[in-house]
Amino acid sequence: MSEVAAPLPAEPAARRPLSLELRLTWEVVAYASFVIVGAGMRFWDLGSRALHHDESLHGFYAYGLFQGNGYEHNPLLHGPFQFFGTALTFFLTGGASDYTVRIFPALFGVALILLPLLFRSRLGRLGALFASGLIAFSPTLLYFSRFARNDIYVAVFTLGIVVALWRYIDERKPVYLYAGAGLLGLSFATKENTFINVAILLVFLNLWLAADLLRQSRREMGLDRASSAMAYFFLYLPYAWALAALWPFIKGL
Repeated sequence: MSEVAAPLPAEPAARRPLSLELRLTWEVVAYASFVIVGAGMRFWDLGSRALHHDESLHGFYAYGLFQGNGYEHNPLLHGPFQFFGTALTFFLTGGASDYTVRIFPALFGVALILLPLLFRSRLGRLGALFASGLIAFSPTLLYFSRFARNDIYVAVFTLGIVVALWRYIDERKPVYLYAGAGLLGLSFATKENTFINVAILLVFLNLWLAADLLRQSRREMGLDRASSAMAYFFLYLPYAWALAALWPFIKGL
């Protein structure tokens, strides 16, 4: 009778060879190219230009915070976010200079390039990629990415709020509400034009909610075209915001 060899014990998981598969598609290469080239344009020779008047103010007060002199809000200089961010940059880079005062906005300028990727489900593959490319090579956004002022921070926070808003509408996950609320708080702590941006978003949300309520009414009540138009303009459009505000209380009745 032939002997049957016992099976060899399985190799411990810790000793098994690890294999990592990285899929390099044209899309990944394109995004990587935008980020690399965009970062190069934003950081190259960043300190050669003399500081603008606004930059000098922001750099001066951030340097005072870096030196341990504390922070006191001054409406002339807008919110505290950029001062704490710039002071942190001074701390991490070992000091203040015309270059280091612009590192923080340059980082935000690079982050802005990638934000359309989070909007891919709405913009589509080519749409998100095209938007990312436009942001990377936009002369205006490039300028403000190399400029120590609030503009690029507000741009990142506002687009981030829009992304969080749509992701919540699509997926209904509370994490997007928390993310949007956090970005909104940072935007308010950056500059006062956040009030205008919020007003624009609220108008859009009211229009979107009114259209959604109309779709539900047409489906459930069988409204004709004339009745739908009257309901939209005289009921849903003026009062959609009120319904949204009172919904938690109405739902509990």
